[in-house]
Amino acid sequence: MIKIYTAAVNRPDFIDLQKKCFDKFLKNKYQFIVIDDLIERKMTKEIEIVCKNNNITYIKTPDNLDHTNPMIACWSVLQWTYDNFIKNTNDKIIFLDSDMFLFDYFDAEKYINFCSF
Repeated sequence: MIKIYTAAVNRPDFIDLQKKCFDKFLKNKYQFIVIDDLIERKMTKEIEIVCKNNNITYIKTPDNLDHTNPMIACWSVLQWTYDNFIKNTNDKIIFLDSDMFLFDYFDAEKYINFCSF
């Protein structure tokens, strides 16, 4: 099974679209995990609802991550996710930006095995 992580910072509608793309084009079993890195509570609730309605794993980042600028905010959510959910596993991981979509059939296992060290 592949674990697909995406960090959501806006556009909860993209979460649903990503899942539909994975369901249609991904040739592997997968678990979709959304990391919510929002500060705005209203948008956070929307993301949480979209995840719940689509059986997607939802994880909220702690409020103390560094958001001093967009580059640091991106890095801090990736590092926090790696440290807390990826580092000590042997899981096969894909980390996609929240606005990336499959548009053709894709065998992630084959690709990951090809790219492994």
